[in-house]
Amino acid sequence: MVSSASVPPALTRKWKSHDPGHQRTSSPSPPQAAKPNAACDSCGTARIKCKDRLTCERCQKLRVPCRYSLPRRRGRKKRPQNVSKYPQPRQRSALSSLSATETENSRNPREADSPVEIE
Repeated sequence: MVSSASVPPALTRKWKSHDPGHQRTSSPSPPQAAKPNAACDSCGTARIKCKDRLTCERCQKLRVPCRYSLPRRRGRKKRPQNVSKYPQPRQRSALSSLSATETENSRNPREADSPVEIE
């Protein structure tokens, strides 16, 4: 067994969570409120930060209403529950039946389709 004196402190682990006398010192973090947008809608479109919360300087100069919309959801959109995960097999379409007819004709050429000699 390796003594703790020969192992650098950075490589040693302390398993305090398994120690029955150990109590958690950090309290759980308080729930955070929704982060407001950094810019109003007008400044956000122009990719400029706002300096004021109620009406920013840019909106005052342009004389447009300074609005803050709700942030858009990120990530995948939820799939409607009535849509099946596996699509139903399609019925044979007119194009697929036409291609089947052409395949049969290429296997059994008609006399009219045979090469004609030109004199």
